Amino acid sequence: MLSAGDVLRALGNGPEYAEAGTYGVAGFGGSERVFHALARPEEEVIPTGEELGIGFVPWSPLSVKFLTGWIGAQTRFAEGDFRRTETRFAPENLPNNLALVELIRSWAERKNATPAQIALAWLMAKKPWIVPIPGTTYKDHMLQNISAAEVRSTEIELAELNDALANIEIRGKRLPDVVQSYSGVEAPNS
Repeated sequence: MLSAGDVLRALGNGPEYAEAGTYGVAGFGGSERVFHALARPEEEVIPTGEELGIGFVPWSPLSVKFLTGWIGAQTRFAEGDFRRTETRFAPENLPNNLALVELIRSWAERKNATPAQIALAWLMAKKPWIVPIPGTTYKDHMLQNISAAEVRSTEIELAELNDALANIEIRGKRLPDVVQSYSGVEAPNS
């Protein structure tokens, strides 16, 4: 019989935090973690997902609208907007990080797609068991996001895009230090 602690450890913050046996015993078929072009934990997520035979749902696959092109160099977030606490969106880091958006925009033009579709298609092209589910409150955005599944790239194109992504240094942190300190923390044994 599994205890609550076993289930919490199995869920963790992504497949890399689970013990291989726990997923099989608990019967979990997937996991969720931040994974998008701005935060790329491939070396942690992909090998473990393959080893455990589980699916993976990237959380916030459009990086809170950043990868859609909606955020620009002059964007400032209102009091209470969580993005205001993320130093990667701070005025001193944002202009540098927008190189990523420009790269995705150039691929969107090349593929006759939207930046959001490119960001989602890139994730889906990684592995067939990676299934991004972006949140939206607009029907048009939902339909546009669904169409990302129709964006096709060759292996050569994907390698080119991955190389370009690897050459962009992201400045700033995804989370404030106080929140980041809880990321990757395992549930205690009960």
